[in-house]
Amino acid sequence: LTGFAIASFGVQVHSLPLVYLGCGVFGGAAMGVAYVPAVAILLRWFPKEKGLASGLAVMGYGAGGMVAAPTAQTLLGIFKKPPQYLGPSSEITTIVQE
Repeated sequence: LTGFAIASFGVQVHSLPLVYLGCGVFGGAAMGVAYVPAVAILLRWFPKEKGLASGLAVMGYGAGGMVAAPTAQTLLGIFKKPPQYLGPSSEITTIVQE
């Protein structure tokens, strides 16, 4: 949560290093702190079924991403607003180079 807060503040003040710090450093550290101990504890609890225990843990971790992605898209659809410094959204043209 702290990583997302720092990253969102970085987006708001247009600071790319703050976005990297929030998502990359704090977000990565939080994932490591949450993921590794959980798998290690499961392997101790189920010494005979280590493969099953670690597989279910990894599956649960991936399922969280499957739930988070559509949720993020829905929330972005509701709350997304183009920046005002670009002008009115009807005047903005997206140009893609190939």
